[in-house]
Amino acid sequence: MELWIEPNYIARRKFVQRDDKGRFKKGNKPWNKNLKGVFYGPDHTQFKTGHVPANIKEIGTITMRFHKRTKTNYKYIKLAPGVWKLYHRYIWEKHYGKIPEKHVVMFIDGDTLNCNINNIKCISQTENITRNRNRKKASESMKRLWAEEKRRAAYGLTRYTKLKVK
Repeated sequence: MELWIEPNYIARRKFVQRDDKGRFKKGNKPWNKNLKGVFYGPDHTQFKTGHVPANIKEIGTITMRFHKRTKTNYKYIKLAPGVWKLYHRYIWEKHYGKIPEKHVVMFIDGDTLNCNINNIKCISQTENITRNRNRKKASESMKRLWAEEKRRAAYGLTRYTKLKVK
């Protein structure tokens, strides 16, 4: 078996002077000292002007992406180079025009991959909040806040004083 070492690697190694523990010796001069950024010129791996990658998607391509926060898949459509849009929003705008400000497009059956026009609906953000509110969790947090307010009132503290409960 033959070991192949890049010739440039050997050339750089002769400037490196290290002790037996791998540390640079005092007075060592780095190979790139007084050089303003080393650039060896373009090589065969760099993109040339006007190069289009082989895996580029065509305009109108529909892809599926995983949304990390909601942990669900959504469809996207490519409208122009570098411009992607959620497919259900695109379908809504194609049929009914621009989505009004402070409105969201939701899925009626909850399936984010079913982008049929009969399955999507435009609602206000206020309505969306009320639909997605977790009443049990909200009531527990409100009880905790009320208890804190009661303790503050008992000790004559202001609302902005932080309490440390042990």
